[in-house]
Amino acid sequence: MPDFRKNAAMLALCLSTSSAHPAVAQSASIQPALAELAPESVASDKLSQMLAWLNQAMRTPGAYTSDAFASRVTSDATLIVDGAELMRSPGGWASRFTTAQQLTDAIEIVLPARQVFQAGDRIYTYHILRLRAQGHVTCMLVAGHAELRGDLISKVTLVQTAIDPATDKDCWKR
Repeated sequence: MPDFRKNAAMLALCLSTSSAHPAVAQSASIQPALAELAPESVASDKLSQMLAWLNQAMRTPGAYTSDAFASRVTSDATLIVDGAELMRSPGGWASRFTTAQQLTDAIEIVLPARQVFQAGDRIYTYHILRLRAQGHVTCMLVAGHAELRGDLISKVTLVQTAIDPATDKDCWKR
């Protein structure tokens, strides 16, 4: 079995922050959790919205479906982490995130992101990703950008590096 701690971080990276927008929640099982977010924590950019949805969906078995991703990403959307393409298409995203959900105890993108801004059809992010799997805690510093095509994300390109959980307040310690 591959080193899942690194792979899970790559899988979960698919977008990172904890602000959300109710329009992100297409699933009735996710809407109540998003409705509890304070209005001031709502980010208007598509990447932050997707990351918030990813966090909520991680806690909801069966939430990662092709249809759920198709409302957020283009039919050819890719995720590239550290130069490697991890997935393509809504079905690929759904499969990859479902696997991450099944193989980890918890994955969360810390929201709001440390930095997020949009310039034209690109949204830039700098955030923390934390996860627990097989008794280990991993914390990643993640930076990159998403490309938009219309109202959908067409590509996410990220780089990441592991950080010592003791060095950052947003990392899980155990």
